Amino acid sequence: MYPIGMSLPTEAELCAEFSVSRFTAREALRRLVESGMIGRRKGAGSYVMATSPQIGYLQSLRSLSELFQYALDTRFAISRVRTVRIDPATGEALAVEPGSRWMCVEGVRLSQDGGAPICFTRVFIHNRFAPVLEDVRVLQMPIYAAIEQRTGEIIAEAVQEIRAVGMPAEIAAAIGKPSDNPGLLVSRRYIGRDGATLLCSFNWHPAERFRYTTRIRRGTFNALRP
Repeated sequence: MYPIGMSLPTEAELCAEFSVSRFTAREALRRLVESGMIGRRKGAGSYVMATSPQIGYLQSLRSLSELFQYALDTRFAISRVRTVRIDPATGEALAVEPGSRWMCVEGVRLSQDGGAPICFTRVFIHNRFAPVLEDVRVLQMPIYAAIEQRTGEIIAEAVQEIRAVGMPAEIAAAIGKPSDNPGLLVSRRYIGRDGATLLCSFNWHPAERFRYTTRIRRGTFNALRP
């Protein structure tokens, strides 16, 4: 039994310990991630988050790389791609001028095994990236990764906000929930090195199926002196 917070052995070490194939070990880890029992850190392996399966979708983020891992561990089933003019409320959320034209991609995010929908997602992408995202519906990588790879732009940071909302009727219907279902809106604004917004995603989660966990450790500080 591995205690909460402990790093797990590598896939190769797990194969040797339990006499299983690499495929079996990888599949077991994937299912543990989906159950909320373990988390992943890019370049640092997996770690224990819980000793029993968690209800709903559990997300735990410690760094930008872990936020990117979320996109890799899920699948974005796109239903609509269009160009829109940004209204004042959306402009404030994106930190951009209202009236500007942005690419808008909508769909449902699913677990890799195609289980129940995790959330409804609407992504606003700066229109200058539209020419390199003509294949966005069939991308085999996250949108942010395609932008970085194809343009050389770098995402320097992401600003995330979580708030309780009423689930809009069309969005609730897309994920199989009644229109009065309570929800959590998770918005993530991805920012370039120059401080400008490159893209922003709005994710509506059914409240009963989403938990967000942050682990905060005590840092170095100077004691107050009289």
